Amino acid sequence: MPKRITEVAPADADRVVELVCLEIDNVADRITAEASWERLAEFFYQQMLHNKTLSTATVLAWAEAGHPAADRAVRRYAAEMIDTGRKAELLLQVDATL
Repeated sequence: MPKRITEVAPADADRVVELVCLEIDNVADRITAEASWERLAEFFYQQMLHNKTLSTATVLAWAEAGHPAADRAVRRYAAEMIDTGRKAELLLQVDATL
């Protein structure tokens, strides 16, 4: 296996730093704490939306314990089901907590 060269030539060092900083700027909005909470809430929501019973029970338990992302997901799921006239399709576990 050939030796991997990881050093940057002095002439290229500034350009490499510039590129790295540019890429960090490109993803800065996705690596914040708020973005992380939103991604987690979206995952929880998708679990409930696809009627995953065990997952829903876990998400509800976390929401009842005060987990912010789980609480957002439960509220979003319930609101969207009710607002679109699909309350009858609401998971019974969720309906019991409303």
